[in-house]
Amino acid sequence: MASKEKKEFDKKRKEISENSSQKDFKHLEILASEIKKTKMLPKYLDVGILVVFLSFGLSSISCVCWLIFGEQVLYEIIIIFSIILSIGGFFVVGIYAISDVFVTMKNELKSVEKEFEEIEKLEQEVHQIKKEYEPKMRVQIEILTYRRRQDKDTWHWCKNCSTYPTEDFVEETVSTGRPSFGELCNECLTKEKAGTCST
Repeated sequence: MASKEKKEFDKKRKEISENSSQKDFKHLEILASEIKKTKMLPKYLDVGILVVFLSFGLSSISCVCWLIFGEQVLYEIIIIFSIILSIGGFFVVGIYAISDVFVTMKNELKSVEKEFEEIEKLEQEVHQIKKEYEPKMRVQIEILTYRRRQDKDTWHWCKNCSTYPTEDFVEETVSTGRPSFGELCNECLTKEKAGTCST
């Protein structure tokens, strides 16, 4: 996450010039702030771990004193208090840490979902472009065979056209473009555009 933001920050920083708008500078500041947050250790971990460590240390020292100097009420109170404090501190730090991990994972999953949505949109756009331009590309690349009735000037090239000639026809094979004379069948043109032309 931080590396992605760092790359974006570096890219944006290179684009910044004297002509840049206030919006660009604001975006740069937000990125810098986010990068800073990722690098910093949460405050509750600093304080929490210190409290837990000191509490456990105090309870350990009190236990040793209690064993050496005999059973004294003061040591027992310190031991009980420090153990309660350390367990409580450990519990609180644990809850905050689990909460942070959960939030981070949730944000990461949202980011991944967003990326998947963008990929799906791109795939749909590519499919749409392919659908739109494939028939035109096919006409340019394929060697097409055109047919017309001997007594007509209308050329057909889609075999699934309702008026495609099957007898008494003239045939012409063209590698690029269209036949040099005559008209083109409207039904064949429609099928070609829709990508349903059977050649």
